[in-house]
Amino acid sequence: IEEASLNNISYNKFLAIIMTNILLIVVSFGADFACLLQIDPKSFKGMSYTNLWETAFDSFYFSLVSFTTVAYGDII
Repeated sequence: IEEASLNNISYNKFLAIIMTNILLIVVSFGADFACLLQIDPKSFKGMSYTNLWETAFDSFYFSLVSFTTVAYGDII
């Protein structure tokens, strides 16, 4: 934050940069989980590789929940 203030970056622009980085991390881990599921379907219990969009959504959701919290109460 101190470096951003030295470069005269506004707070909103700084938040946009942080949110973009978080989104890229979540999407990249979602893609990793989808590839892992396709390679070894037994790696995730309760998920199956039925179609691309369902797998992408499930992987993205799993990545988002993993990034934001450690509680998987909604999945169980």
